[in-house]
Amino acid sequence: MISCLQPSVRIVHKLAVLVVFVALAGKPGQAQIFHLQGGSSSLASAHGGSLGFQAPGYEGGIGAGMVNGQMQFGAVVRTDFFDYKLTAGDDTVRFTLPTDIFNDNQYFFGRGLGLSQQKGKTTWSVFGGATSTVIGAPFFQAAKQDAGFGLLFLERRLSPRLKFVSRSVVSGKQTFINGFEYQAQPWLKWAVSGGVGGNAPYRAVSMVADRRLFTFKAAYIDADQKFRRVSLENPLNSEVTRENLALDFHPNSGFGFSVSRQHFLSPLQFTSISQEALVNQASVTSVWQGFRTNSSLYLSETEGLRNLGYLVDASRLITRNLEAGFTFNRNEPENGKASQTVGGRIREIFGRRFSLTQYLSHAGGQTSFNFGGDFNSSRLTLSVSHAVTYAPFRPASAGGPFVNVYNVSIRFRLFQQLELSAQSNVAPDGRVRYTTSASNYLYRYAGLMPGESHATTTIGKYLVKGLVVDEQNNAVAGAALRINGEIAFTDSEGHFVVRLPRRGRERLEVAFEDFLTPTIYELVSAPSHVEAVLEQEAKDVTVILRRVTDPEKLRNLRSQLLAKQQSTAVPHANDSSRTPEVVAPTESSDSSSRPAVAGADGGHLP
Repeated sequence: MISCLQPSVRIVHKLAVLVVFVALAGKPGQAQIFHLQGGSSSLASAHGGSLGFQAPGYEGGIGAGMVNGQMQFGAVVRTDFFDYKLTAGDDTVRFTLPTDIFNDNQYFFGRGLGLSQQKGKTTWSVFGGATSTVIGAPFFQAAKQDAGFGLLFLERRLSPRLKFVSRSVVSGKQTFINGFEYQAQPWLKWAVSGGVGGNAPYRAVSMVADRRLFTFKAAYIDADQKFRRVSLENPLNSEVTRENLALDFHPNSGFGFSVSRQHFLSPLQFTSISQEALVNQASVTSVWQGFRTNSSLYLSETEGLRNLGYLVDASRLITRNLEAGFTFNRNEPENGKASQTVGGRIREIFGRRFSLTQYLSHAGGQTSFNFGGDFNSSRLTLSVSHAVTYAPFRPASAGGPFVNVYNVSIRFRLFQQLELSAQSNVAPDGRVRYTTSASNYLYRYAGLMPGESHATTTIGKYLVKGLVVDEQNNAVAGAALRINGEIAFTDSEGHFVVRLPRRGRERLEVAFEDFLTPTIYELVSAPSHVEAVLEQEAKDVTVILRRVTDPEKLRNLRSQLLAKQQSTAVPHANDSSRTPEVVAPTESSDSSSRPAVAGADGGHLP
């Protein structure tokens, strides 16, 4: 099967490259936004750069650099083609099933041509080419072609409550999985899926009950250890199998209780059998008399060996500018010596922009002192924080599943939108990796530069223009505004212009989920409606935003933005004041070919 697909793969690859360069040439009379990035990442062993572009009707990017000592290239373009959406090049293919309530971030990378359409109650997509391995760095779009494949995905709304889903992939091993999703009540959803994946049988059933006081999720997945959705040389995601349960009880903002039981299958290589891990977890969070507490218990089992871990964290604001906290975690492997860490921290808050944190910890008979902090300004953002994560596949010889690390993030804006940044990343095995990069936005507006002519046949006669700034009156570049269904992006000076075919009153919305800037903002003030008028009559509309710096608010807004975009994120260490998340085994890859998402570091979590 693969040998038959190879000639087609080469043809599709050449067509994809041709489409990309045609898109880069642009269209007369259209504005274009270019995003230049470059950097180095030990997380992906990658060094290179990329150029992203966006204009009315199409978007995409190209990238090149060294990956593990070898030169690699990548490119993608997405455009409208009559009533269809056309994709050419290296793309991220989401592969979700109705029963994916515990792992809805399933995806893989493909290189080739794709076509999709949403019409009425039916949505379908086809893609042909080859699976690929993509560099896991937010600044670098490149891929290595692997094995040929073709797919057909179909979804159809059979009734207001019932939806049919079909996933078919033809490659070295075949996948044919169908499923149904039934919305029994606004708060209750059932789903079932079944078929074969990678020539291995697959059956699943799930239920989600989401009420005001609690959320309960349950699923049973009957999957062979050889099951895979797509045959990949470098798998990206883990699978869940067997029984999986999760109850989150949240009666009020001052108390929360959760219990869960999850079975993981590690990413499956071509010639291997998946490793299975079981993680039972119970957590309690509370806020009482100014004290914020979190207690978590983990019981995991990997390759027949059990491991018990528990964590206690408490903090309190002593004065308006002084916060103190305490952390204790202990790990007890079935085979091996138990280990524990006791730590304390003090945080001093110096206004809205600057804070310092000191950490004192004792582990293995040794006492250590460390510090962190954060600083925020219009040009510089610096954050150094302590975090704890639980990685069930990290062996006892490496220190056990609890990983104490420092998350470091630096972003410096030199001038206009030229930014330098560096972040630390926690890999699923607990190792700390680093990424450094530089980026800049360039803008080209047709008809606004000397020698360019206006495309009067395609540009509306009436317009809305304005300025987006922060509370310090600094221009916000890459902000997205939706006017009459059209998205407008601000330039490097914070200005935006939207041309419309008719005069009249239009609704204005700030589209935070479409922001091109990695900084998270919230709205301070903006008019709800604007007037589209002749150019000589137009006056600037002013939108004021506020940079979000509060850690709790940042987490909430980031979750909301990612939910809107249905972004996949690689698990990362939480702040020490939160419940450590269970890091499911997954390859450290990144979809850098996607459009940027505001507040997700260019569409990707560190």
